[in-house]
Amino acid sequence: MGSADSQPVRNMDKRTARREYRSQFENACDHYREVNAHLMTRGSSDPPADISKESKIRVYSRKRPIFKREIDDGEFDCVTCLDDGIIVVHDARMKNDMIHMMMKHNEFKFYHTFNENATNENVYDHSVSSIVKNAVLEQSHSTCMVYGQTGSGVWYGVVCSDFCTL
Repeated sequence: MGSADSQPVRNMDKRTARREYRSQFENACDHYREVNAHLMTRGSSDPPADISKESKIRVYSRKRPIFKREIDDGEFDCVTCLDDGIIVVHDARMKNDMIHMMMKHNEFKFYHTFNENATNENVYDHSVSSIVKNAVLEQSHSTCMVYGQTGSGVWYGVVCSDFCTL
């Protein structure tokens, strides 16, 4: 399109753009993490004090580690866990001109977040163990729903406790 001197029109999907400009996008994610390092969770941090009597619904989020095959395919870690139950999804995009890049940091608030270093035992101990104990010992009714898009990198768990006591 256009004259021989103009830039040709170039189309690419989001994944291709992220892979092609990986180093720049990865640097933007790293810069965000450096600036907010004092807010980063350590993976084994305790959630807020148990408020199961005050709050009947708690939503947890767990970030999975990035897989080696994803790194080999040119992907990069674009999710960050912060203290106070915040997950940040770093949305790497190209502007319409397909020349200029932009990074949007989307924050999502949860009761508690677990980063990629959290163990299954840590997640269980800090999320559902109390409702399992209550269900058995106090014969109360509780629900735990766990969901997340396969391969998305984030797991969500909704814990509902003490709907009624027998």
